[in-house]
Amino acid sequence: MDSVSKLNGPAGSELGTDSEATPNQLGAVDFEVGIIDGDRSINWINSLMFPGKDDGKVSVSRTKVEGMTDHIVIHATHPN
Repeated sequence: MDSVSKLNGPAGSELGTDSEATPNQLGAVDFEVGIIDGDRSINWINSLMFPGKDDGKVSVSRTKVEGMTDHIVIHATHPN
């Protein structure tokens, strides 16, 4: 088991930002969907890895998907 899977479980190994990562293979959504994102991190070390605002696990810019109906950023951490 690799370190990503140990930290994030089996689904963690499917997440990523390269073109082969599962989220990047899904394409645009063709149904109504809204995304709620946080911009508060309690782990400043993790936040150093992300450009711009983040919740300690993912940057705000990476929470958007083509075709989404709505997107809101709240002042909360990822675990909330």
